Amino acid sequence: MVVKMEIPNVTKRGERFHFRMGVPEGLRGYFGKSEIKKSPRTKDPTVAKQKVDALREEWSKRFEEARSGQERSRPECPQFDCEALITKYEIRAIIQSSHSALEATNQELALPAPDPAFYSRF
Repeated sequence: MVVKMEIPNVTKRGERFHFRMGVPEGLRGYFGKSEIKKSPRTKDPTVAKQKVDALREEWSKRFEEARSGQERSRPECPQFDCEALITKYEIRAIIQSSHSALEATNQELALPAPDPAFYSRF
């Protein structure tokens, strides 16, 4: 007898199970991706369910921490030094902040405002 087990956030490719969970829209810039993908590395549906439940709980917690501003470290990214990485949204915020500070300084010194087209390249 074959029992079909439906596991949320899981797809099956070939014989193996794969965890997939969407990153909430507002946190995609923070995590640098729109979807979390991990393999529980098992063919057994019972083991897959246990591992996926743990992954789902871990990522839900990370999302909540990021929303509340408590999480300061990056998610794991074994290919890179996570502490050295910043997202394009963080780069844009740094540039905009620098632009605003430069405008304020230019106004104090009565200099012309910097050309916004220069900053749009970043």
